[in-house]
Amino acid sequence: MGAVVLALGVVIAVAFGDRAADNAPRTDDASAVRVRVTTAVHAPELREHRFHGVVKTATGGPVAFLDGGRIETLEIALGDRVARGAVLARLERSGWRNAVTEAEAATVRAREQLQQAERDLDRVDLLGSAATDEERDQRRTGVATWRAEVTRAATALREAQRRLDEATLRSPYDAVVVALPARTGQVVAAGAPIAVLSSVDTRYEVELLVPASVALGLTRGAALTIQPTFLPERRFTGTVQSIADHAAEPSLLFAVVGSVAAGDLSVPSGTPVAVGLYPAGASEALLVPASAVVGGPDLTPRIYVVAEGRIRVVPLEHLEPNDAGMRAGLAAVRAGATENDVAAEVMHAAIKAGSEYVGMEPFVVSGPRSGLPHATWRRRRIRNRDIVVLETSACHHRYHAASFRTVAVGRVPQ
Repeated sequence: MGAVVLALGVVIAVAFGDRAADNAPRTDDASAVRVRVTTAVHAPELREHRFHGVVKTATGGPVAFLDGGRIETLEIALGDRVARGAVLARLERSGWRNAVTEAEAATVRAREQLQQAERDLDRVDLLGSAATDEERDQRRTGVATWRAEVTRAATALREAQRRLDEATLRSPYDAVVVALPARTGQVVAAGAPIAVLSSVDTRYEVELLVPASVALGLTRGAALTIQPTFLPERRFTGTVQSIADHAAEPSLLFAVVGSVAAGDLSVPSGTPVAVGLYPAGASEALLVPASAVVGGPDLTPRIYVVAEGRIRVVPLEHLEPNDAGMRAGLAAVRAGATENDVAAEVMHAAIKAGSEYVGMEPFVVSGPRSGLPHATWRRRRIRNRDIVVLETSACHHRYHAASFRTVAVGRVPQ
């Protein structure tokens, strides 16, 4: 039997089927049927995210800076025991601090210029036919130029921050300092050994790349598992050790490093493994048979709302406000109307029909902007032969339903 997840915080009995039960929960909805009862299972929703990773051993060896420079401080001595992540040494960083400051200022200036260019473009759009095509082209070129400059400045800032971070050398694992070839004040080349470490326990590190949606839910110490490709029946547990602050170019993925106890596992560095991650954000949930959500002989989907120990059934026909908003928006689409006119009609009709405050405003785009996904209205006046795209939503008890329509004004362009 299929199952769905309702994000509720209590254990409830959910009704389904077509036979009455003596202990059926009370309901405020007169249209609800008395039905057979099943029990929802209260459990945390722990969903595993699977990624490909690569194992590397952490048994010891020399550690070095990725960039050359003068050693400003050496934080360790021969024989010291250091924890993973402990600072070993720092290079002179004043140059990179200045680079970060300059890059931050350049990013702020570029964003301000982009905002001004967008305001200039808006003013030209408001002039309508009083503005020349040359003026519009100039303003659009200005917006495109400053958008590119914002991207360039942001990239330069990330690079400066990365170089500043790399000027601090940290221990990659729990270790003992067994050799110290460098000294404070020494100028070293990139890759030159600063210290030699010996791991205090035999562990494996696993490296992988994850999207932002997963990286944001991870913290140091979070659980992970690895499964070697040559041992599909075995899983080894460990923890997340680090999550990158910035996405790697050009993949825009975040680097994650995990640590796993070796145990009886023996693999060489570079071995591919499947990695299981469990990002935070999963809520306590109820696992409910799918037939409990599709109730009645007509198989009409229903929403079950729980409050103060009572169950109230909300059939989807009660979510008609979204249809009302979409119908009003479609009726408002005509040559001469603005995108704001259409958005206003959508919101007015949906709220009047019963919608609560929505978490997703109407998306209304037309003409040259009709290819932009999830863009809001922008005062543009709709013209004949324009394509207009609407995406609307309405809300009932914080449940949302969305609709999407594309409209051609006048003769459909080929």
